[in-house]
Amino acid sequence: MGIEQTIFTTVKQALEQDSTLKNYVQKVYDGLRSFDDSFVPETIKNYIVLEPLSANETYPIGHGELPDQGIPKTVTIAIGIVGVITSIKHDNFSFVTDEGKYKGILGIDEDIKNAIDNSNAVRALADGEVNITTQSFIFETFPKRKVVMELTLTRTFRKGAR
Repeated sequence: MGIEQTIFTTVKQALEQDSTLKNYVQKVYDGLRSFDDSFVPETIKNYIVLEPLSANETYPIGHGELPDQGIPKTVTIAIGIVGVITSIKHDNFSFVTDEGKYKGILGIDEDIKNAIDNSNAVRALADGEVNITTQSFIFETFPKRKVVMELTLTRTFRKGAR
C-alpha cells in the first residue's frame, strides 16, 4: 500500500476506533459523496464520510525533480471529513450543543478533532504538523446536521519507500 493510501486508512481507523466516537457514530464511510445521503441506510443516524481531496508531492528547494539521486520527497495529503448527526428528537433540544445523550454538531466537530489529535498512529505518519480545520456547518438538510472539515498531513520519504 502506498503512502497516500496508508495515511487515508490510518485516519479512517483512528476515527473508527476512537472510544468517544464509537459511543454514537455508527459508521465511517470512505469514497462516497458526503452531501448525497441516498447511500446511507435509514438505520444509520450518525456517521462520518472521508474523501481524499489532494495528494501533492514536492522536492526540497533547489533539487527540482531528481528522484534517481535519492533526494527525499514530501507528500502532503488533504482529506475531507464530513461528520453527520441526525436530529432524532427535536423538541426542546439544541442539536448545536450536546444535551444529555444527544450529540450536537459542535460536539461531533470537537470529537473528530480530538480523535485525530489523540491518535498515535496518525501522528507517527506525519513528519510535521497534522492540521484539521472546520470549513463549514450545514443545517439545510433537516433532520441532518453536517460539519465539513479538512485534514492535512505531510510525510517525507525517499524513492522506493512508497
